[in-house]
Amino acid sequence: MKKLIVVVIAAVALSGCAKTFKSNISEVTPVTGISSICIEDNIRVEIPLGTWIKIAANDNGYSIDREDCEAVVTYTALRYFDFHAPLAEARVTVKANGVVKGSLYFQQPANMFTGDKYMTPSIKILTPMLNELFEH
Repeated sequence: MKKLIVVVIAAVALSGCAKTFKSNISEVTPVTGISSICIEDNIRVEIPLGTWIKIAANDNGYSIDREDCEAVVTYTALRYFDFHAPLAEARVTVKANGVVKGSLYFQQPANMFTGDKYMTPSIKILTPMLNELFEH
């Protein structure tokens, strides 16, 4: 009986360590008040997110500069270690003079049974969100 109580207490204590979200989180705040951007390359990102940002911004009428730009775009993307390395989390932030002018955030659970986009290629997840971010 004492072993059962110890096991139950341990299970309850460790259950708080598990990830609690069970569905995707997708948030986009469209860019406002700018027309040109610089994209700060992040060499640690293993998917071509910088290229996808350039395409979405260009398709939506933003000029992409290296020096004279109104805002700087930064990004990160993390993938789960799995047989096809699905997208775990992505962030894109557009800042002008330290003020956030637009942002994108995506996160999904590390479980193919609870993440409805777990098997979806990263480009198919992020392209519509990037178009919404840079939509005029």
